[in-house]
Amino acid sequence: MITTLLFDCSRTLLFPLDENYNGGLNSLHRELGKDGEYDFWQHFRLNEELLKGLHTDTMHALYQMFVFTTETIQDTPVCRARLVKVFDGIYSAQKFNLDKKNPEAYRFIAGQISVNCEDVLFIDDQQVNIDAAKEAGMQTVLFTDNALLLKELGELRG
Repeated sequence: MITTLLFDCSRTLLFPLDENYNGGLNSLHRELGKDGEYDFWQHFRLNEELLKGLHTDTMHALYQMFVFTTETIQDTPVCRARLVKVFDGIYSAQKFNLDKKNPEAYRFIAGQISVNCEDVLFIDDQQVNIDAAKEAGMQTVLFTDNALLLKELGELRG
């Protein structure tokens, strides 16, 4: 039974404002910040529709919710301040020297949040990460858009 939702951050919860930008969000964040501080919201946007759908009493009563992402853009104070209102914890593969392409990363995170892999639904926009999470024993959803994900989460609730 799914008790825990585990989300990727980049291109699931956070997007570039420039819809034509195809590079990595963490690399863009590093480039923008190389000369000092910059206005985060002039370059990035949170997936407010999804966050609103997750930040309900019903969702919090049914599931623990966490973020497990590759690097550290989510630690930017203005971004983190918004995410901690919805999620029970935020984990970076980089900080634990993990590779999200490796099933062991998902077993490790499951241990960190004290759940069995089979009780986790992992949501990511990268098929390679989805495959690794499946191999670890998690159920998965490849994120393509909010409507589909929210529909799947609704069906999961019954």
